[in-house]
Amino acid sequence: MKYSDKNKPLVCMMTQSTCYKGTRKFTPKGILWHSTGANNPNLKRYVQPDDNAKDKAEWLARLGKNQYGNDWNHIDRQAGMNFWIGKLANGTVAAIQTMPWDFRPWGCGSGPKGSCNDTHIQFEICEDALTDQSYWEAVYREACEMSAYLCKMFGIDPKGTIDYKGLKVPTIIDHIGSHNMGLGSNHGDVQHWSKRYGKTMENVRNDVAAILAADGGSVPAATKEGLKKGDKGNAVKTMQKMLIACGFSCGTSGADGDFGKNTLAGLTAFQTAKGLPPDGVYGEADKAALEKAYAAIPSTPADSTTDDAKAIWDRLYAQIQNPYGVAGVMGNFKAESNLRANNLQNSYEKSLGMTDEQYTAAVDNGSYANFVHDSAGYGLYQATYWSIKASLLNYAQAQGKSIGDRDMQVDHFIKMMKENYTAIWAALASAKTVREASDVVLLKFERPADQSEAVRVKRAGYGEEFLSKYGGAVPPTTPATDQQKETIQISSTHAKYINSTGTHYISNSGSDEHGQYRGGQAGDQTGTEWRMRSWYNRPWSCVLRYPDQKVGLKLAQLGIDAALNDKIGYDQSQNRTYLKQLKAVGWEPSRITVACEADCSAGVCANITAAGYLLGIDALKNHTGTYTGNMRSALRKAGFQVLTDSKYLTGGDYLLPGDILLYDSHHTATNVTIGKKVKGDWNPGTAAPVIPVTPEPAATKYYRVRQSWADKASQIGAFTVFQNAKNCVDANPGYAAFDDGGNQVYPKN
Repeated sequence: MKYSDKNKPLVCMMTQSTCYKGTRKFTPKGILWHSTGANNPNLKRYVQPDDNAKDKAEWLARLGKNQYGNDWNHIDRQAGMNFWIGKLANGTVAAIQTMPWDFRPWGCGSGPKGSCNDTHIQFEICEDALTDQSYWEAVYREACEMSAYLCKMFGIDPKGTIDYKGLKVPTIIDHIGSHNMGLGSNHGDVQHWSKRYGKTMENVRNDVAAILAADGGSVPAATKEGLKKGDKGNAVKTMQKMLIACGFSCGTSGADGDFGKNTLAGLTAFQTAKGLPPDGVYGEADKAALEKAYAAIPSTPADSTTDDAKAIWDRLYAQIQNPYGVAGVMGNFKAESNLRANNLQNSYEKSLGMTDEQYTAAVDNGSYANFVHDSAGYGLYQATYWSIKASLLNYAQAQGKSIGDRDMQVDHFIKMMKENYTAIWAALASAKTVREASDVVLLKFERPADQSEAVRVKRAGYGEEFLSKYGGAVPPTTPATDQQKETIQISSTHAKYINSTGTHYISNSGSDEHGQYRGGQAGDQTGTEWRMRSWYNRPWSCVLRYPDQKVGLKLAQLGIDAALNDKIGYDQSQNRTYLKQLKAVGWEPSRITVACEADCSAGVCANITAAGYLLGIDALKNHTGTYTGNMRSALRKAGFQVLTDSKYLTGGDYLLPGDILLYDSHHTATNVTIGKKVKGDWNPGTAAPVIPVTPEPAATKYYRVRQSWADKASQIGAFTVFQNAKNCVDANPGYAAFDDGGNQVYPKN
């Protein structure tokens, strides 16, 4: 590492500056990158010594003198940085500290949710004309070295986050990043520069972490926030449970809620295995990694006998008649008892001195009379509370069954849901995902001490396995309501692609106007950045299908509308702007009139979120898919089925509208056309289009949207696709679309 206590960066405190004199102290928790936005790489433009500094002459020789006196130490500039990076007088690149590290900078301004000025040390990089790659590489290296130096000094995890006003803010961020989070003014630095050379803030964080790792550095336990040795309580116990489940011992005491030396050893072993700093502190990054590992632990319903699992499934399904509801219940049963109807809570086996079989027999023959009030969890759903245990015992005796009888316990559970837990029963019957059903059983019936996200994911995961094994694609068999029976009308534009009998269409976002992945202009410059195209073999790893075909239809429609709107283009470095615009217009891509960008995964994931809002499905609104590397697991948890049979991957014949094509960690697209061999399976309640078709005018290069052909200044768009021009006109009353010859083609005069 370049800088250390023995080799500190240059220091030229600008005590005359407005910020230095007017700011206050703060506690640094992160580092925020800026660049100046002006073609002047020389530090002297911004940094000059105090007028009365003893080493003024030395500094002027090193920096060069600002002949105009417009540096930030000699003008009333309502801004101030902790340090600067740029060229000295001799042309070398250097970093210079200009304010103490604990002086709050006036750097990024503020946004509607606050300001990173409250939390982050900030610095400026002096820009050149943005064309000299060697200069960029030099200042980038210096910025990373300084960031690593400050991370080590203040115990900052370069890949971590901090809590600020309810937000998770990256410890290393740039000005545009702060703005996007509502914590800074609207500036584009540094990504308008960094993306030219393929650098994102994620690259920055990784490069800073690599510098620290090479130096043997890690985040000091004294300053990193999180659980540490000596802490006690439920949070410690939850961490211990997950460590143990993942194969990292916490000692003979197990998950006792006491963070001792054995727990410390288990945690540091886990951190080492996951490439995290082995500092023995359970912080945000460690928690996220452990919960992810815990949720991914392989498990199969085969831990209980196949006969038990299938019998319980069939008995529940006969009453609930919704595979998602049944799977949600069974996932909880598995977590509670591993589907063993005579299961006695493990801790009570020791305290009562009885095995599962002995306890069951003693309750049945009456020799043990404290079943109702002993607080011991028992049975499929681990009945613990006295009133539930009393109800279970009375029901068993009335049926003439053993207290450990499997079918009796299932029937008792159903009876309780129908009579005493009607809200849960209704949710089980109507749930559209396993997670939805699982959560309602976990949070409103089972209610264990640990209700963390990791536990919720784990139980829903068990349920997904039961659904995969026993549920297949069985739809809910509850009678459709009159509202559900209503026919959905689809437009002629959508029908053209969905019902195509020639080309099999997919909605595909692949590259920018230059055939590159980043650096292009916002919007679809060629009409091919996001487009409708024929199915092709990428190759695909799997197909993700949502069981409700109304969702599939909506995803297909959203994919078509996005592909036909020339305001939506491709750029990985700006790929979240599509989601921002989509939200702003009410989740309909056809309404977007502000140029924005997506990429393959950002586009598909944004459309899934949009479908959630348009159809009122929380699991889709809140899905956690962000890129092709996590879409399979995230969408599976949101209720999608994972199809891997070759017939889904090698052609379009078995695909349905809204199927998500996924090549893990590489590419994704949305299928639109009904496959030739599954046309009989497609029935989302749609009818053939009844909306009058606006005929396509004669071929033209551009459809220009203006108030009149003569009024060129009023033009708000020029489109290569007629439908996009039509959408723009519909969204802007008083405007019309004109062909190249000046003829008004929409609306017709």
